[in-house]
Amino acid sequence: MTTVNDSSDMLTNPYQRGPALGVSQWYLGALFTWLARAEDTGGAFALADVRARPGSEPPPHTHTHEDEAMLVISGEITFHAGEQAMPTSAGQIVYLPRGVEHGFTITSPEAHFLLIISPAGLETTFDELSEPALALTPPEIPAGPPPADLMATVLAAYTAAGVRFTTPTSTQQP
Repeated sequence: MTTVNDSSDMLTNPYQRGPALGVSQWYLGALFTWLARAEDTGGAFALADVRARPGSEPPPHTHTHEDEAMLVISGEITFHAGEQAMPTSAGQIVYLPRGVEHGFTITSPEAHFLLIISPAGLETTFDELSEPALALTPPEIPAGPPPADLMATVLAAYTAAGVRFTTPTSTQQP
């Protein structure tokens, strides 16, 4: 987990980054491009450009180390935070503080959003579970549930990073 460094460690050189082959990743059914990473922001935040379809959403989970915010660029997403449901569309932002169980459901054929994670560091876990994108579109969602070995790998990686997933039969603690 990356921590926020003092201002002397902050990036001092301008850069430009956007979705591109060789930069973008396919992550569990979504297209991710990390626009800012821990090394770019001194650990203050990470920023991802995300394109996803229904079926690629994560199960309900709780972050213990970071807050998240999502700015919807296009499409419709219903966010769930605790008992609260927040239908959102283009131009709306949702803030999800650490310690609050949350998830979301994409309710349009595709959604495009910016994901801010603060502090940065969790992007390395996404990297572990991603593969280079072969196109600048989300990959096809496979039919049926993900294989058990993949889900065990995902659960282990995020548990190690301090993310708890709630399933109908159990709760995992980091």
